[in-house]
Formats: sequence, C-alpha cells, structure tokens
Amino acid sequence: MSKQVPIFFTKKGYQDIKEEYNELEKSKPDAIRELTKAAELGDRSENAAYRVGKQKVRRIESRMRYLTTLMNRARVVEPTQSEYIQIGSRVTLKTTSGMRTFEIVGSQESDPSLEKLSYLSPLGSALLKKKKGDEVVLKLPTITTLYQIESIEQILRKNFFPSLLRRFRLFLRE
Repeated sequence: MSKQVPIFFTKKGYQDIKEEYNELEKSKPDAIRELTKAAELGDRSENAAYRVGKQKVRRIESRMRYLTTLMNRARVVEPTQSEYIQIGSRVTLKTTSGMRTFEIVGSQESDPSLEKLSYLSPLGSALLKKKKGDEVVLKLPTITTLYQIESIEQILRKNFFPSLLRRFRLFLRE
C-alpha cells in the first residue's frame, strides 16, 4: 500500500473542514427523513421528491467521505514566527499596480477572491521562505511581475465564516 501524501492546512482551515463535517452530520438525519417521506408517496420511478431527496443524501454522504479523507491526510501547519513566509503567513506585497495582501494557505483552503493563496500556486510557492524586503519575480507565459515583500505576519483570524462551508451550501442547492 502506498503512503498517502499529507495535505497541509492552517489551523483555521482544518477547523473549517471539521465544522463543515459536523454540520453535515447534523443535517443528514433530516435529509434521510425527507427521503423516507418521499419514498412513502408511492411509485419511485415518477416521484421527483424521492429523486431529489436521494440526490441530496448522496451529496451529503459524498461530501462527508471527501472531508474524512482530507481530515485523515491533514497536517496542520502553524506559523512559528514572522521572519519569513510560510503556510499561515499574511504577506503584504508591493507591485507596480499598488499594494496587495495575501494569506498563504494549504491547497484545499485557497480562494483568490478572498486573497487566500495556496502555497502550491505560482505566486505562493515563489513567496515561500522569503523575508521582508525581498523581491520576487513571477514569470508567467503572458506576463512577468515584480513583487516586493513589505510585511509578514501570522494569520490570527477569529469569527471568520468558513469559505468551504459556504461553497458546499451552494453546491447542495444545485
């Protein structure tokens, strides 16, 4: 049996997937009850409520299996200092177009719209182990950008609504 590669998370990212799992676990009995009621309506081949209910239960179970896999492979990385960039760092960069602030997170937590970059992304990986004042040149096929690191700090977030949970709720509504 091959050894599974760990998936790195910030502490907050890992807490988010645990919260999502717990919420799914709580919602599953209600989904099963709805499915049971729909099944009692009769002919399942023409019962749209039954098909929708069954699909909802399958989505919940599938997502729970996926989250279990993530949690089993998770390795929580907590930043130990603010001297250089690592997973769990918030970094402010200066470019020709202005200042940008990003959080460097695990690949499963990334969400560029929320300024959360995966440590595996081109910019995220270029920033790892750099210090304040360093310059990073990111060469992509269509553009080359110079970034100067203005500040580095640890991520200390509280009361942040989990983006993973928000995305899955949208998925369930489809």
